[in-house]
Amino acid sequence: MELPQRRTPEQAIAIAKIRPSALTQSLFLEPSEPGAGEISSSRRRVSATLGDRGEDAHMAWLILFLGGMFEVGWLITMKYTDGFTRLAPSAATLALMGASVGCLGIAVKTIPMGTAYAVWTGTSIAGAAVVGICVFGESTTPLRLVSIALILAGVVGLRVQPNHAGDPSPRAGETRQK
Repeated sequence: MELPQRRTPEQAIAIAKIRPSALTQSLFLEPSEPGAGEISSSRRRVSATLGDRGEDAHMAWLILFLGGMFEVGWLITMKYTDGFTRLAPSAATLALMGASVGCLGIAVKTIPMGTAYAVWTGTSIAGAAVVGICVFGESTTPLRLVSIALILAGVVGLRVQPNHAGDPSPRAGETRQK
């Protein structure tokens, strides 16, 4: 009995993005085998919902979130730079700043600029506030906690808005068609 040919890691990860339980199936099933059809039909449903750039859109949101976390990281490391007089924290701060802005730059290729910037700043503001409370013992007044919750609600609202994944921002020189 001949074993089915294994998929590449990239193929397995792409399929798992659609449905995590599909990872095991994707490693062992070829498209012509029983059970593999439901994976490809899941991929078609996701593609129909998100447009041709569905996988790009998911990755852009992940990169945008990562950029917000880099933003929190540089804020924390900046606390230890002593006015940029200490080399290691200063270098870490600058590297994290570059990574944060770089992630935003990558995300705006797919996510509309205004939305990307709002989510990037919102996640970093909320993240910095949470780190301040948990790590540095900053105050936890009810108004502060409600304000952080409102920022996060705004970020979630922007993320779940249906037109983002299939409606990428136009490139330089392009215009949106209505």
